[in-house]
Amino acid sequence: MKKIAKILALALLSAAFALSSCSNDIDSASTTAGIDSSADDSAALSDNDGKSDKTARKDLSGGSSGGVIDFGDGFVRGFDASAVDYIENEKGNVTTGGWTDSDGEKKDIFKILAAHGVNTIRLRIWNNPTMPGDSDDDEEKNYNGNNTLERTVAMAKRIKGYGFKFMLDFHYSDTWTAPDHQVVPSDWLSLGSSDAVAEALSEYTSEVLSAIKEQAGVVPDYVQIGNEINNGMLTDKSTSGDDDFEYAGTNKSDNLKKYFSAGCEAVRAFDKDIKIVLHVTSSNNPGIVLNTLKDCDYDIIGLSYYPWEQNHGTISDMKSNISSWKTTYGKEVMIAETSAYGDEAANSNDKAKVNLKRAKDYLVDPSGSSVYTDINLDADSTYVLSSVANQKAIVSHVFKEAKDAGATGVFYWGGERNGEWPHGLFNWGGTAFSSISLFSTDVTTTESDSDSDDTGGGTTEAVYDEMTFTLTFTENSAASKVELLYYPSEGSADSGETLTENVSDNSVSFTLSKKYSSGWGFNGTIKVYDSSNSDITSNVTIATPSDCGTCSKWWFKFEKDTTVTVACTVSTGGGVTKTICDKQEFSATESYTQVLTSDKFDGLSIASLKIVVTLSEANEWWASASSASSWADSTYSKLDWSANDNGYSATITSEGFISALSKNGLYIETKNGEKTVKGTITVTYTE
Repeated sequence: MKKIAKILALALLSAAFALSSCSNDIDSASTTAGIDSSADDSAALSDNDGKSDKTARKDLSGGSSGGVIDFGDGFVRGFDASAVDYIENEKGNVTTGGWTDSDGEKKDIFKILAAHGVNTIRLRIWNNPTMPGDSDDDEEKNYNGNNTLERTVAMAKRIKGYGFKFMLDFHYSDTWTAPDHQVVPSDWLSLGSSDAVAEALSEYTSEVLSAIKEQAGVVPDYVQIGNEINNGMLTDKSTSGDDDFEYAGTNKSDNLKKYFSAGCEAVRAFDKDIKIVLHVTSSNNPGIVLNTLKDCDYDIIGLSYYPWEQNHGTISDMKSNISSWKTTYGKEVMIAETSAYGDEAANSNDKAKVNLKRAKDYLVDPSGSSVYTDINLDADSTYVLSSVANQKAIVSHVFKEAKDAGATGVFYWGGERNGEWPHGLFNWGGTAFSSISLFSTDVTTTESDSDSDDTGGGTTEAVYDEMTFTLTFTENSAASKVELLYYPSEGSADSGETLTENVSDNSVSFTLSKKYSSGWGFNGTIKVYDSSNSDITSNVTIATPSDCGTCSKWWFKFEKDTTVTVACTVSTGGGVTKTICDKQEFSATESYTQVLTSDKFDGLSIASLKIVVTLSEANEWWASASSASSWADSTYSKLDWSANDNGYSATITSEGFISALSKNGLYIETKNGEKTVKGTITVTYTE
């Protein structure tokens, strides 16, 4: 099988290789690379360096080539097709052209996908995919070995013929990568320094992109540098995760910056118009790696959000991540992976039912407090049923709510894996389920649109004359004045108005005028000032209520009268004991983690730190705290907790723990099995 030539001499390279600066000097524009519709475009291809224009793509809709549909909303409707070639040529239960549309007609799978609204295809690539699978299931092991360069070139050429955009997903491994294992490619294990590893990664990235362009005539629209890198890149020698790589790029390390930057710079040097994606999951503290790489030159944060996966959270959590990351990091955000159960057999599978029960808690309509009305539960209302109808409904909600929060697109993962995979969109024989139509979801409306009128001309106007927005601060807040900039939900900040109000009795209210309304409400940002007129916005945390359309740090979506609680504000008052986090309310299933970032502790002279956890709903429970990047790294996580009313408190005097706070921040976790844990967390310190 053809492979990229091994890089042999890299261990001898000088340590002068420097790519860890994470500078952000290159302006990346949008691209329409790699989407030519047919062989007839060969002239345009040669004239446009492997790319074709947006007009060519739009003309494909309804054309004889079976090209993609242009919905005119610019939303990425993506499908990960990485296993298609394996299914057709090795698994053998479906042949090329032998897939069957939901109407019964046999077609190429990509013609089916294009007809149902998919406009972008994602393909993963592994370096030297010959390692054994890390699953006990033989079928799962067979999926290893299929993502070679040779197959990726063939697939890129094939999808180009249907007019799709193309995302290339580098795992930088010989096998699957995920937060719990990032296995170094076998060819790189013998390299003698982190600089040599970064050089190998850079050269490999360039060689793959060049091979795809030269052999398939395709330049990707998007390139993903690493896969689900919450805990870093190139960290393990094996899939067991017990054998650390000497030059591991862990999630707070300079090595991670060096490796990620090496990939980014290789992509920029190849084609500056390719959009670069940083991929994380909803769990495993994605904010750590996002902060580590905040100055790097990339364009999009890609998020894995599975509305049944442990710790991936609710639809509202997903929306909060999207909106806050756009503001905090100044990047586009897309859902890089999602899926839903469709196989009815999963309803009798104990392992699947654990996920389906979790889905009942996660699939809560952000505008209400219950599961979306079009999602069906079992007879006892204990879990979400696995069905084709629910599969379509669930992912359609992910599409709509992600778009509503400002995401640029959503990718479905595993849809091609027919038969043995309960999230697939095709049966064992390759026939599409009716849920394949989920890609045609109208993302211009969301469930929150019930407060709107249709004027009949295709434009939706809000029915309110004015709207009230209230911020309520917790006790001991230093907030004295709040500045609110609000503007149309479909407009820009330049088209809005700035209001300023003084805080009175820990509260401030604003009246928002309809004249700034467009669509379904307003967007807005806040700035909070103390009595000396110092900007303390960075110390604000939003405790989001259920009636807020989308509320997160520094960014809000006003869809009706909204009250938001602001918590964890640094107290600037006098006295020996000072508050860092005052009564942060929480409610979560199974566990809750409170993260106080390292900047909260900058410049503080701390002799002892006190953490008080008070519970309003829990039975058996435990709590722990850490000043390290993960529990495994911490030597101070076993605290002596003493009982208080309905909870526990701990006073920390360890110099090692306290000194690490300004570097790593504070992580507090409470657990209560699979039950709900509710309460408050207060953190104070004594100088």
